Amino acid sequence: MTTIHELSVDRLDPHPHNPRRDLGDLADLVKSIKVQGIRQNLLVTSTGEYSDSGPGLVTARYRVVIGHRRLAAAKLAKLSCVPCVIEFNMTDADQLELMLLENIQRTDLTLIEEAEGYQGLLDLGLSEATIAKNVGRSVKVVHGRLALLALPETARERIHNGQGSLAAAVALEAFEDDPE
Repeated sequence: MTTIHELSVDRLDPHPHNPRRDLGDLADLVKSIKVQGIRQNLLVTSTGEYSDSGPGLVTARYRVVIGHRRLAAAKLAKLSCVPCVIEFNMTDADQLELMLLENIQRTDLTLIEEAEGYQGLLDLGLSEATIAKNVGRSVKVVHGRLALLALPETARERIHNGQGSLAAAVALEAFEDDPE
């Protein structure tokens, strides 16, 4: 049975490994939250940290796994609490996989953000085949996205900012040994 808890926004931290770097324009979401409130709960996990909340009060801190945009918009809308489901048994790999899945379905996750998410899963010991299976992509797609991380920083930033395409990135790979 899933229980939804109303947690103070002050007790919630964005996930440091969220693949999405830029939360985008939150203005419409803030307006919607002011009128309707938050209709979809956030998914959080305990950080294992506690903070002193005043005389005799110690509160747990939580890390957002799903709902980063909603949390940011709730803060802008000046909400004090948001609805959350707390998942206590998520590994770091589980968290990163869920964040990737949540964001891959949206068109505004950049190729570089996706690649960095896959790299994070590789760093946690998952194979490209496991990543592909778990996020619903082919091994070829996962491998291709990871290859983007080998590009020079300027090329990665251009792709991240929408100034370059995947085709251009693939063409650049042919010149990876050329310093210019």
